Amino acid sequence: MLRIGFMGIGQAGGRFCQLAKAARYQSIVLNTAQVDLDGLTGIEPIKKLHLKGYEGAGKDRFVAKEAFDAHVAQIRHFASTHLSDMHVICVAAALGGGTGSGMIREVAKLLCDMFPSKVIMTFLFLPMQDESLKNKMNAIEAFSEISAVEDTGAMFLASSDVIKDRHRNLPLYEQYTLASMAFLSDLYSLQQKTKMQSVYSNIDDMDVLTALSERGCAMLSSFAYDDATDTNTIQSRMEASWRYNMLQVGETTEIAKAVIVVEATSDIPEVAKVLPPSIKPYELYQGAFVSGSNKITTLLTGMALPYGIMRRYQEDVEQEEKQVEKMLHKRRTERYETDKIWTEQMRRKRSIRV
Repeated sequence: MLRIGFMGIGQAGGRFCQLAKAARYQSIVLNTAQVDLDGLTGIEPIKKLHLKGYEGAGKDRFVAKEAFDAHVAQIRHFASTHLSDMHVICVAAALGGGTGSGMIREVAKLLCDMFPSKVIMTFLFLPMQDESLKNKMNAIEAFSEISAVEDTGAMFLASSDVIKDRHRNLPLYEQYTLASMAFLSDLYSLQQKTKMQSVYSNIDDMDVLTALSERGCAMLSSFAYDDATDTNTIQSRMEASWRYNMLQVGETTEIAKAVIVVEATSDIPEVAKVLPPSIKPYELYQGAFVSGSNKITTLLTGMALPYGIMRRYQEDVEQEEKQVEKMLHKRRTERYETDKIWTEQMRRKRSIRV
């Protein structure tokens, strides 16, 4: 089975990796803030790296880059110690913050240079549309940087807006926990199938590795069906599992690679027909398995970037940019002046000291 390891950067990346550790994945975390690392009680101290000299980045991406440059040798040793045996390394971070946003490109490039034969993929949280202007600026800049790294593999972009809409009755932490665990569960289920015999066509480790190695946005989803479900309904549910997924992509019609796993308790649907006719991936890996449940899991990679989301962030920034610049300039330069100095006139001439 493929060995997949996770490296979390910043608070959000660290929390995601703590869940990955609970799901039995090798997980390590690094942060500029010791307080965030202390909160990750599920991860062993040896697998936490505090970039000393910093106590958070204050949402400043340049502080994070400075911290990376100051500790690059330490980060390299940290990754080499704990991730050398992995086939796939997934770097997790939030694009709207400081530490993860500022370091994601640098860490991804470092890992690509260190491990040229491994797949380096990313799992990135996008900020909500109602978050601060600074968060959106950070996300735009970080996404521009990481999307330019050509040696990386699949990029999973998680929409915080979709996560919130899906679990709006729950506290924020639980929303992200459920969404992250759903992704990790689907990933583990996909890995397991490479050890099983398929009644249609086997899916091996190299098939999944090849799919994950494809550059561009990626989507992982699953849905249940019952024995009476016909092919058209299965195709509709498959498209819905993509449309309402927390993972964001540009277009679902342009796909480089796809892995389709069909599980059934008895009558297995014809695998070749479950894929909607409009979907024609360049490479397709399919498998059908007798299981205790009726479920279909899909992994799509090599998909277009979500330009629409980034443009909305940029429109919000450009709309308020001048007003914010004016306000900040005023606050950082304004002063109150007076031509009266009463205390000097009323001060006693005789000076006394203790």
